[in-house]
This record gives sequence, C-alpha cells and structure tokens, in this order.
Amino acid sequence: MFCIPPSDTEVLPHLYEELGQGMFCKLNGMFSICLIDHRSQTVLLARDHFGVKQMYYARTSHGVVFGSEVKAVLASGLLEPEIDEASLLAYLALFYSPNRTPCSRE
Repeated sequence: MFCIPPSDTEVLPHLYEELGQGMFCKLNGMFSICLIDHRSQTVLLARDHFGVKQMYYARTSHGVVFGSEVKAVLASGLLEPEIDEASLLAYLALFYSPNRTPCSRE
C-alpha cells in the first residue's frame, strides 16, 4: 500500500481555524497560498513576508484570477495582457515596482 507522508501544508487550514489571519505572523519560510473560508464566504491570498514566492493576480469581470506565474494568470483567458508603461519604467529604473500595481493593466 502506498502512503503519502504528511506535509507542512496540511497544518495550514488548521492553523487558520485557530488563529485566523494572525497565522501569518507564525509562519517562517517561503509560501504563496490561497485559503477559502467557507464559513465567512471569503478567499484569502497570501505570500511570505519577503515575497520570495511570487503571486500574480488580476481582478476581472468574472472574479479574481491568480497564480504563481504570470503565464498561469494569462492562461485563464479571462484577461488580455497589456503593459502599464509607468509601472514598467519604474521597475526598470528601480528593479522593483514601488506601486502596488503590477506591470500589466487590469
């Protein structure tokens, strides 16, 4: 019989049940996760404090699409890629985007 060993990911839903969003103060390491809270009818997207694990998202008329790579978001077919020139220039000058907006427009 093949048995899958438990992983650290399995504790996250239980930690969220106990601590709510406060759980992220307790996490150490790289992560990028989506939690669906059926009780409060909410979806929570979160990533590690230093942003090591990427998370890309876009709001569309159909809801929110997200992924750990831009190509995953674009593969959804829910949005057309479009460059935000101001964000791109800032990124090229500073090697990061000081705005909370991505380099592509919604």
